[in-house]
Parts: sequence; C-alpha cells; structure tokens
Amino acid sequence: MIMDKQGWTALHKAAIKGHAELCEVLITDAKCSIDIRDNWGSSPLHVAVVYGNAGVARALVEASANIEAKQK
Repeated sequence: MIMDKQGWTALHKAAIKGHAELCEVLITDAKCSIDIRDNWGSSPLHVAVVYGNAGVARALVEASANIEAKQK
C-alpha cells in the first residue's frame, strides 16, 4: 500500500476530494484497504464525512467500511 507522509492513500485523497466513482474503482478494481488509517487514525470514510462528501461516504458504507468513530 502506497502512502504519503501523512499516511494518506489514494483512497483517502479521493475521499477528501469527493471522487465517489474513483473510490469505487479503488475499492473494487484496485482492492484498496477500505479501513486503512492515516497518521491521525482517520479512515477514508472519516475524511469523506469531515469534508462533506456524502456520495463518497455512501459508496464506502455500501462497500462495508467500518463506521466506528475515528481511532485515537
């Protein structure tokens, strides 16, 4: 899994930018880890919610993302 200095993956970045279709591709075709956490304990689902990207959040929940609160 490729991550930047913050621990963000391509899935985190797509979730932040609101790219629901890209998230779906990363989850289904690239088989990205859906619940991977960044350096602050945030999953792609968490950052999608924080940035107000409901379409991405919906896609992640439908793909069985863990809906538990952010880890500390």
